[in-house]
Amino acid sequence: HMDGIVKYESAGSLKGGKFVWMLAKMPQEFEVVAGDKLEQYILFTTAHDGSRAVRVMPTSVRVVCWNTLSLATANESKGLSIRHKGNIFDKLADAKKCIMTAKDKFNRFHEKAQRLTEVAFDVEQLEALTKLLIPREKGKNDTRRAKARASIMAAFTDDPQNIDGVRGTAWAAFNAITQHVDHESGYKGKNTDAKAEARMESVLFGANARFKTNALKAVAEVAEAMSA
Repeated sequence: HMDGIVKYESAGSLKGGKFVWMLAKMPQEFEVVAGDKLEQYILFTTAHDGSRAVRVMPTSVRVVCWNTLSLATANESKGLSIRHKGNIFDKLADAKKCIMTAKDKFNRFHEKAQRLTEVAFDVEQLEALTKLLIPREKGKNDTRRAKARASIMAAFTDDPQNIDGVRGTAWAAFNAITQHVDHESGYKGKNTDAKAEARMESVLFGANARFKTNALKAVAEVAEAMSA
């Protein structure tokens, strides 16, 4: 524990043990609307041999469908970091600074989420958005991409997006996208463990984390244009 602020939940390794990660839960929770709760986590990652700085990534989890909403913005997808050289006091100072920055990010994200619940969003708008985020590839078979677009459309009316106050809003649109990414995307791997590892890596650090960041930006832009 660090000053009683965080509670360690789980830990593991990626890439054959080269990378270690640890997930810590913050005590604060936030309700976007009644019945739609976000929990706050901080993900710590570093090299197994301690050869690199510890990366700190604030991550919000939507409890109703266990979507991970990484809060690293597009230009800082590496997250915050705690130096690996220097004395323990430097490291603790870095860690405290990271936690304060994380709290600030959570607050900003919560405000954005609440603004998205105030903007109506319909099927046509989401369809246009999926074509923007997952465009057709010229001259290539579009089946896989069409499936992904259809999966997002189906998620838009799924139970987690059907909560009063969420239904038919920009927040529902964003969560339809994250739900598809977290739960419907196919992950390659020789066995269940390898698939789970590929999924975790992509959802938290890789292409899917970036995709969600872009999706949030795109949904927010449409929402802002509509409420202007």
